[in-house]
This record gives sequence, C-alpha cells and structure tokens, in this order.
Amino acid sequence: MTSLTKLTSIAAEFAHEQAPDAADQIARDTLGLRTLETSNNDAADFHEIAVWNLRKALEAAFDAGVETALKAAEEAQEHDEETAPQSDRDEAADLAEIDLRETAEHANAAERAASNTETAVSDAEEAIAAAAYAARHAQRANATAESAFQHASRAKTGSQAVDFATDARRHAERARKAAEEATRIAVGWHAE
Repeated sequence: MTSLTKLTSIAAEFAHEQAPDAADQIARDTLGLRTLETSNNDAADFHEIAVWNLRKALEAAFDAGVETALKAAEEAQEHDEETAPQSDRDEAADLAEIDLRETAEHANAAERAASNTETAVSDAEEAIAAAAYAARHAQRANATAESAFQHASRAKTGSQAVDFATDARRHAERARKAAEEATRIAVGWHAE
C-alpha cells in the first residue's frame, strides 16, 4: 500500500491544480467579475455584490471543493490500487480512522471560522473571508468522510472501519452546519 503521505500528496496536488480555475469560473459565472487578479485600480478591484449572488458564489465554491476533493481522492485511490500489493491485514480500518481524525480537525476548523464570522464586527469582508474559510473546511471534512466510507467498503467483516466512517460523517455534518451558519452571518452582515 502506498503511504498515506504519498496519497495525500497526490490528492493535494490534484486539488491545488484545480482551485484557481474553479475560483475564476465562479467569479465570472456567479459574480460577473472578469478577473480575480489585482489591478491596483479601485474601479476594477472593488465590486458591489448582492448577498444572493454572494450566497450562490459560496455555495458554488463549496460544491466545487467537494467535487474536486472527490476527484482527488479517486486519483489517489487509483494510484494506490495500481501500486498496492495485496495484504491480509485490515488496513481499511486504519485508513478510515485516519480519515475520521482528519474530518474532526476540519470540523473544528469550520466551527472556529464560524465563530470568527460572528466576531467580525469591523467589516463585511472579514466576515465573508471567515465564512469562505469555514466552507473550505466543510468541503474538506466532507471529502475525508467520503474517503472513510470508501475505506470502510473495502474493510473486512467486523472491522471498525464502518464505525470510524460513521463518526466521520457526523463530523462532516457538524462542519457543514458551521459553514452554513458562517455564511448566514456573513450574508446578514453584508446586508447591513
């Protein structure tokens, strides 16, 4: 089996390659912005955005992140299946447990970001940035929870992998709720 570090590196490289294009496309399609590049021109760098478009952009970013994470996980899994020797040991439970821990970390980060959104009293941009950060961690939590379930599907009967995967799903749901709350707060803040 390929090391977890190598699989993570493969998945991260894939996701990193996809992120700039996804952000640019969301900016164009959802917010009507030609570019996200800084031009040092106030008219080109600052835009008034309706809260419903902001919500659509954050939701699109969340969806794109989940899709990219799942594709990255598939890439890493394909690489692993191509290079992995067969083993008698139940590695699926070990991998599902690692995914569980990572999912919990992302859920905690999403909740911290949601808390930062609540305390972002100085400006809407700060609240929006905190909400976007929460959404990114919710995406990552969802991806690692799905990865845990993929590992659990390959686990031996009686393995703890299914329990780990179920716990990971609960953490992903916690992260999703935190991101939704952060978005609700940011949109409310922006509306003021």
